[in-house]
Amino acid sequence: VLVFISISFTLISRFTDKLPVGTKTVMVVATDSMSEKHPDNFYLSNRNNQFQQYSIIILEKVDPDDLEKYDVIAFKTPTVTLIHRIVGIETSTSGTKYVTCGDKYSYITKTDQHKPSQNDVIGRYTGIEIPFLGALVLFMQAPSGIITVIALLLCLLMFDSNSGQISKEQKLRTDFL
Repeated sequence: VLVFISISFTLISRFTDKLPVGTKTVMVVATDSMSEKHPDNFYLSNRNNQFQQYSIIILEKVDPDDLEKYDVIAFKTPTVTLIHRIVGIETSTSGTKYVTCGDKYSYITKTDQHKPSQNDVIGRYTGIEIPFLGALVLFMQAPSGIITVIALLLCLLMFDSNSGQISKEQKLRTDFL
């Protein structure tokens, strides 16, 4: 049952980049940009909602108008999905953009800033984290992980079919003796 759930979770997250569960979404954290507080980021002094690389976090769907400065959000870019903290909100005639930065980097030097629009936002971090389980999910999404799972399943099937044959042969030998 656990293998089935794990494989299902992996396949769904591999092809959809997230796993929707009602109004919540589960995501794997692939980088360490939110793992520690940079000393320049004064706004982090009373915020302790950082999370480690390879964690699984839960996001909630949120109306973009409800997002506030210093919320942690996941958003789409043309190449990847990122999880950063909102450090500023820019409103213009073309719409609202969120200035975001990973906690590990200085918001002053702007080395890790992105400006997603409201349409790019996937959800807001709920504060729920499952550490290190994401490493297993990422492994199972890789070709080597898929091959490993298939090989394990084949080994289990072979063991099951051979154990019946072994028991049958042992019974025959016992009866013969």
